Parts: sequence; structure tokens; C-alpha cells
Amino acid sequence: MECQVLVQFVCEQKHRTQRPCSKSQGACTICAEEDRQRERIRKRNVQLDAERDAKRAVYALQLAEHQAEIDHQRRILQDHREAEDSARLLEQKKQDLANLKVTADNIKKQRQTCTKPQASPSSKSSSKKVAVENEEDWSSTKTQWEHLKRYEGAENEAFDDLMSMIGLEDVKDNFLAIKLEVDTAVRQGLDMSSKRFGVSLLGNPGTGKQLLLLPVITIELNC
Repeated sequence: MECQVLVQFVCEQKHRTQRPCSKSQGACTICAEEDRQRERIRKRNVQLDAERDAKRAVYALQLAEHQAEIDHQRRILQDHREAEDSARLLEQKKQDLANLKVTADNIKKQRQTCTKPQASPSSKSSSKKVAVENEEDWSSTKTQWEHLKRYEGAENEAFDDLMSMIGLEDVKDNFLAIKLEVDTAVRQGLDMSSKRFGVSLLGNPGTGKQLLLLPVITIELNC
């Protein structure tokens, strides 16, 4: 027969319990419950770690996808800006080339005019009068300067004074060509320290050299 007398039982973990004498050698119920509790906690932590790792993996994948899309969009914008800059630079080059061609044509026409035979005094005086009256109309150099002022925001009081003078087409063409060269170099970031832009005012007495001197100096300083 099993003895049912209650006895005190102390396990290795110092848990004190009462149990029948016949079951005094059994396992500690408190230890068994603590083991089960620790196992439940371990399993719960394992599940939480697995869920956390899965969320981190999804987050890392989404982050990589969004970063790749950001890099792609930045590349598209960069290519678009480079294309616009290239088109703008090409258009400016075309405009500069057209202006230089017009300047060259003006110089050629001026030289051809200078080499034409002299007309009779009466016709010479009448043609001179017509030329003076229409000077501002056919001066393509002044037209170019007005175009630069209106559409490209150019401004220079010395150029305005120079363009208002009658004749001097060679002088106007040369100074306008110098300005276009300097503007192009500034846009392209070229070094102009080695460039020298000097002028010599030549001509007989009474040809307006002294009158032209001030705007010429001002233009050189502004350039």
C-alpha cells in the first residue's frame, strides 16, 4: 500500500512542498512549471525574432527598390539638364556664328564701298545726304547691338554712344566682334588672361579720333 502521510520535500532549487510519502522521490512540480514557463518564453522570443527578421528583410528590400528608383529619376533629370544645356550652347554658337558672319559681310561691304569710283560733286553731295539720313537704317552693326540689348539683356552706355555715331562701321564691327568673343569665353569659362585687346585710332586731323576716344576706353574697361 502507498503511504499517504504528508512529508516536507525540498528540491535542488530549494522549493519546499508537501507530498505523500509514497511520492517523495518525484520531480518538483514548481521546477516543472518554471521549465514550462521558460520554454513558453523561449518559443515566444523565437517567434518575435523571426517576425522581426522578416520585417527587416521586407524593409531592406523596399528601401533598396526606392533608392534604385530615386537614382534612376536623378539620372533622368541629369540627362535632361545636360541635353538642355547642350541645346542652349549649340543655339548660342549658331547665333554667335551668324553675328560674326554678319559682321564679316559688313566689313566686306564697307571695303567694297571704299573702293568704288568717286561720283560727281553734285551726285556725291546728294548721295552723302541720303547716306547720312539713312545711316541708322542700314547700319547692321547697330541692328545687331539692338538685338543683343532687347533679347539677351546686353547693356553698355559706351556701345550706345559708339553706335549713335555716323559711319565708323569698321570700328563698330571690330568692337562688337571683340564683345562677342569675350561673352562667349565667359559663358564657357575660358581663361582670357592671355588675351590683349588694344586699339589704334588712326586718321587725318578732324576725323573725330578725339571724339571716339572716350567710348573706346570705356568699352575696353567694361570688357
